Amino acid sequence: MKLFFKPVFWGCLSTFVFPVWGVLSGNYEEQVEKGGTVYIGILGGPAAFDGRYTAQQGVNTVAFDAGSTSGIIGGSLGIDARFGVGYAAIEGNIAYDTLDQMIGLLTSSIGIPNHVIKAKNSLIGGALVKLGFFADEAAIYGLAGFSAGRWTLGLENDSALSYSRGIQPQSSLYFNQIHAGPKVGAGARFPIQWDWLIFDMQYSYNWYGDLTVNLRDLGTDTVWSHTLRNNQHMFLFSLNFAFWDF
Repeated sequence: MKLFFKPVFWGCLSTFVFPVWGVLSGNYEEQVEKGGTVYIGILGGPAAFDGRYTAQQGVNTVAFDAGSTSGIIGGSLGIDARFGVGYAAIEGNIAYDTLDQMIGLLTSSIGIPNHVIKAKNSLIGGALVKLGFFADEAAIYGLAGFSAGRWTLGLENDSALSYSRGIQPQSSLYFNQIHAGPKVGAGARFPIQWDWLIFDMQYSYNWYGDLTVNLRDLGTDTVWSHTLRNNQHMFLFSLNFAFWDF
């Protein structure tokens, strides 16, 4: 398996990295420095929720912007390689997200909360490709890939008698959906203990898409569409252990 993988990997790698390498390196030598590692790591850092909630029925609209800082902690597994001054990597990751935010609250005419909106994300994962160049021993790279998350929209109505925009009286409704979308960003990585312990820091913006549910308001016989847009900034730091060189 290893013998089969190496020529395929280096063939794909040279296709992407050679143009970057040719521009950045003025003195190309016949003996190009090259090598690769398989690594496993732990990652964590803050994430900033960039969402928006809307409830709409005809021309009637209620909207709240959603923004909250949460914590990310998880692990990653990847393959990276150096080819001259070029750098490339493929990485997968999975993590826990502490996001649990009340986005907005509306009350009835007598002050009873009858429309409470909450957002939650507990599990995220994804895969990405890194392409960049080496500056001495540090690699500077751009990244692209996808992220997937398990998103929850919570709708509550504490009123004892009345529907509120499709939310039935004295109810707590929670809708869970898995959404996936693209991610882009940039980062840097450098060794901190010879070549086997590597520190990586990266920023990415993640699009997950919309979570939409339709609820019928029996009091007015209308249908309200509730939509939560889920996007997220991530600032992640990871410590990676290179356990196999090739």
